[in-house]
Amino acid sequence: MRMKWDTDRIVAMCAMLVGIGSLFIVLYQTELIREQQKAQVLPYLLIAYNTSDKGSYIALLNVGLGPALVEHVRVHRAGQTFDGDPYAYYASLPDAKVSANNVYRDRVLPGMLIPAGGDPKNMLGSVEPSQMRPELLRRFQFVAVDAPSPGDGSAAPPEKAVVEIDYASVYGEHWRIRSDRVTPERL
Repeated sequence: MRMKWDTDRIVAMCAMLVGIGSLFIVLYQTELIREQQKAQVLPYLLIAYNTSDKGSYIALLNVGLGPALVEHVRVHRAGQTFDGDPYAYYASLPDAKVSANNVYRDRVLPGMLIPAGGDPKNMLGSVEPSQMRPELLRRFQFVAVDAPSPGDGSAAPPEKAVVEIDYASVYGEHWRIRSDRVTPERL
């Protein structure tokens, strides 16, 4: 039996094709809306070395659009990993030049929420720039900061510590920022 293509059948097939096409367009638009919503609350953390007449600090800033949930904080040095923030790492050093009791710190711990556009978290530093500046530059690696040579004729300085923070957006996207890199990497 041969199928007859009358006007009613052609209209019905066209309506079905339009319906299927509309379904795909709605699914695509929904995905675009989800991506737009994620971008509207994207956290963007920076680890920076700040120095001024008000002090020298390792600062954590959220210059993104949404809050960042801190998941892990680590310090890497010479192939070893220290679980903790820069203050805890510095306090554990036996040869620290400045007593850990005399430094300023905003602790950054897993579970903390860093709001977008808020004040920077000064993870480690001092209100006396001359006291802490050489220590921070000698101990930690920062992007685009050229530490002065030791000046005492010693060999190349030892490997510097790198601060690493894993964080998530409110949508569960995971990111990692390091003090020796400019941009966060997506995990």
